[in-house]
Amino acid sequence: MTTTSSHIISPPFAEDVQLLLNVPKHKPILGHRNKVAISVFIAPPGTANVPIGCYIYGLYDIRRSQVYQTTLNNSQEPLFDMTKRISHVITKKYQCPTYVCCTGGIDPLAVLGIIKELITIINEQWTDEDNAGQP
Repeated sequence: MTTTSSHIISPPFAEDVQLLLNVPKHKPILGHRNKVAISVFIAPPGTANVPIGCYIYGLYDIRRSQVYQTTLNNSQEPLFDMTKRISHVITKKYQCPTYVCCTGGIDPLAVLGIIKELITIINEQWTDEDNAGQP
């Protein structure tokens, strides 16, 4: 079971971006094999009919505490690097599989602001009961 939401975020020193987010109904349990993925789609607002950009799948190995990633769809180098960074951070933080897609003219320098707001929005998706006993 998952929850889907849409948000417009304003990273510092960059244009607004639209965020489509699909998260598990319950917060992933750290140190366990979490099978329900977090899906993140990032694009400039109003880019509905634009071809898909870079698409990365991230998987967390709880035995080795490592993140493994594979490219599902490649794109321009700056967009690829940004998508890979976002996927790595989200996969490592929540220790669950992730699908991250970045499309359109997103400023690569905005990646830190996007990650910060993205983590805040993901954490807001879960209730206090879901966060009980979680770091």
